[in-house]
Amino acid sequence: MDETGESAEASRKITSRHQQRLDTRERVYQAALAEFGRVGVAQTQIERIVELAQVSVGTFYRYFPGKDAVLLELQQRLVRDVIHNFKEGSRRARSLRDWLLLFAESVLADPSDDAFHLHREAVALVVRTPWPAPDWSDHPMFGPVTNAFAEAQASGEIRGDIPPERLTQILSTSVFGFAASLDFPANVRVEDARFVIDLFLRGLRADGSAGPGDPAQD
Repeated sequence: MDETGESAEASRKITSRHQQRLDTRERVYQAALAEFGRVGVAQTQIERIVELAQVSVGTFYRYFPGKDAVLLELQQRLVRDVIHNFKEGSRRARSLRDWLLLFAESVLADPSDDAFHLHREAVALVVRTPWPAPDWSDHPMFGPVTNAFAEAQASGEIRGDIPPERLTQILSTSVFGFAASLDFPANVRVEDARFVIDLFLRGLRADGSAGPGDPAQD
């Protein structure tokens, strides 16, 4: 085998080992989620996860420092899904109310109610973990919502004495609070969030309405 062939073979071996590690990590992750769903995060034992995944305890800790790390992985995957849904829906957003409802629906309308308890555990972990303040203007979800608040203030649609970043923070805290605490089906969670958003907007508007799309105006 010439030097080029040896290099290609070595590259294939490295790629194969990397893929094996990815496959093992995913197997451990899925086993952990299955056990979380069966007995709850608090009652899950690492020994049971590794038994399901058919790996050693050391292998589990190679990929995840603990159960919270699995939840953080779930949270990161959920965030990717939420941002994707938000971007897809943003094509239809026209009014401030549209943007706020889209934000709430993207966070709360989980694809499967069967996964909601794990979703709630992941969100609760995020809520109780100190994170640096996000960049409100550049974030793929917070940015458009903050801009919608700023545009509504500039047009006189809503009061202008509260910074738009602060309004986004208040809104997101409320919505993530719903996601972390309410044990209801997705459609009920979304309807409750719509009600809260309409109340929120009425408090920001001089005429007491929630703006275009407000059921009270229909």
